[in-house]
Amino acid sequence: MALVSNPGIFWVNSRVATPNVLPYADYAKWYENVHTPDWINAKPGAIDAGFRYQAVDPAHPWPFLVVYRYNDIADFNDPVYMNVSISHPSLPEGGPINKFVEFQAVVGPTIDSWKSPSAADDRGPVLVSESITQYSEISDEKFNSWYRTTYINDISVMKGWRRTSRFSNNMRAGGANAKAQPKWLALHEFDQGAFDGYTDVVTLLMSSKGARSMSVGAEKLDVTLFRLAREYGNKTI
Repeated sequence: MALVSNPGIFWVNSRVATPNVLPYADYAKWYENVHTPDWINAKPGAIDAGFRYQAVDPAHPWPFLVVYRYNDIADFNDPVYMNVSISHPSLPEGGPINKFVEFQAVVGPTIDSWKSPSAADDRGPVLVSESITQYSEISDEKFNSWYRTTYINDISVMKGWRRTSRFSNNMRAGGANAKAQPKWLALHEFDQGAFDGYTDVVTLLMSSKGARSMSVGAEKLDVTLFRLAREYGNKTI
């Protein structure tokens, strides 16, 4: 019997904590040209594609986003990734990178996906990343039902919408930090120009009555608008 794969993503958002030591441009160059290829090549075939995004708001505190698409998210736990170096001669003092940069991450399987019938097969050039911390009093069944029957209907009629992919977060801290970790992640892809003239993407997404009911089930909602900066591997969906 063939094993069933479980596709998922590794979502890594970061910011330079010491820009006086490591300029942002140097960090981006290291990540794009050194670290991402090293990560993808650590286990050939495990990662289908990688996407690097830049926050549209130049003042956003977490401007740098990379999404790795795994054919089977179980491969994320392979020990080979522990051997990927986070030091390099191009970094101050040779690194490691976590001396200068702060990271937050989501790792988990794909649980839902929707696509516009008119969407192209390439990656959308505009991304809305939406992480949701759910109230503990709200059951997963109730929250997912709301998302699948109400919220996605509002998103899918927005200008330029291409597709939405949802993920559960398996990288969740225990103890006191558990509450701060997002439980769900959604990536909404849009065409170029879909958000022209809008500076507050949260207000736009929450403009309908159905979307505003998010407050019933979400304790915390982090929404950021990104533009696609670079692609690796398979560029089709």
